[in-house]
Amino acid sequence: RGSPSFLSLIAEREQERPPVLKTNRKFVEEARALGNRAEYKVLPGRTHYSAIRKLSEQGDPVFVIVRDFVRQLSAGAVHVIRKE
Repeated sequence: RGSPSFLSLIAEREQERPPVLKTNRKFVEEARALGNRAEYKVLPGRTHYSAIRKLSEQGDPVFVIVRDFVRQLSAGAVHVIRKE
């Protein structure tokens, strides 16, 4: 409990070898069981490298995932600050 929020991005083509999806699923389940916020997203049609290379392209869906995750955290932080 008390760990930072965690977002794992998994390239679709690298889910099974190595077993990234299985490992991340387990991590997310255990983190949530302890009351932490954790999630994972599978990136369709991406490899590890294409996910990184395309991140700066206009309208990249991976960028949108990361941006929205950060925005949710930022909104929560503002809420906590205002609450105190």
